[in-house]
Amino acid sequence: VIARGVRWRVFYAAAALDRPGAWDEVRRAVEAGEQARLTSELPVKLAIADRRAALVSTRLDGLRPEAILTDSQPLVALLCEMFEAHWEQAADVPPDEPAHRGPVPAERRGPTTEERALLAFFASGAKDEVIARELHVSTRTVRRRSQLLLRRLGAANRFQAGVQAARRGWV
Repeated sequence: VIARGVRWRVFYAAAALDRPGAWDEVRRAVEAGEQARLTSELPVKLAIADRRAALVSTRLDGLRPEAILTDSQPLVALLCEMFEAHWEQAADVPPDEPAHRGPVPAERRGPTTEERALLAFFASGAKDEVIARELHVSTRTVRRRSQLLLRRLGAANRFQAGVQAARRGWV
């Protein structure tokens, strides 16, 4: 398909790349012309063809494949907008991504449960003492873990961490 000049854009959920050999497959696809991005989670599995038709999975549990095929232009347009919004926030997969035999590197993984909790507390403006009490840890631990999260996000403060988390689709 790509060889015929068709533009092929794909999201990969970071968790799916934990499988041995997954990075090799992604790298080969990108080298063949696929445009790929990483995201922490996928809201829905879908395929859109020429902005005219969409195939939308109705199950994400993987137990039984079920999907809806639609050519309803309002629905297809909405799905295209959703795709584009997620595309803008997802991280590029560079064509020279090294092959990995183990888990996805930390900088490519989505947030942990604790990091999501910290981000939610940051958004609410909670003080470290409140966060510590809610997480059943010391204030010092909250500050240390907050700094680790800020460093991971490349942020200088909690506001920037929220912005970076939003750009990555974490919140």
